Amino acid sequence: RSTLPVLNDAVEAAPRGVIDRLTIAAAADPSSYVISARFVNAGNAHGNPGMRARLLSEDGAEILTADLDGAAGLLLPLGIRDFGAALDVSGVPPGAYLLEARGSLAGQTATRSLPVEITLEGQVREMVVRAE
Repeated sequence: RSTLPVLNDAVEAAPRGVIDRLTIAAAADPSSYVISARFVNAGNAHGNPGMRARLLSEDGAEILTADLDGAAGLLLPLGIRDFGAALDVSGVPPGAYLLEARGSLAGQTATRSLPVEITLEGQVREMVVRAE
């Protein structure tokens, strides 16, 4: 099976990415969470997308970062790629935060965020999505 991208010089290339979904789920390790994001190429140009997650304090300070992994190779227009990574919040103080996913495609950036709360249950930190 082969993929052959076709370029139409009569139409200007307009890369555009959209983060369709951002979720968290508890991982096997205590205080660790799996961050999952779905990136959609909603433009008319292909490219190699990248994705990064950041945990931000309420005042916007960066607390943690993680590069999300996804399949390698070109993402064609209307293509979808899932990304994921583990995030260890064991050293993060309890409180309200913002989990942000930032995807890039051909110099264009897309973001999506979730308000989260980290609580301390015994020695384990739990991260849950806050209601807005």
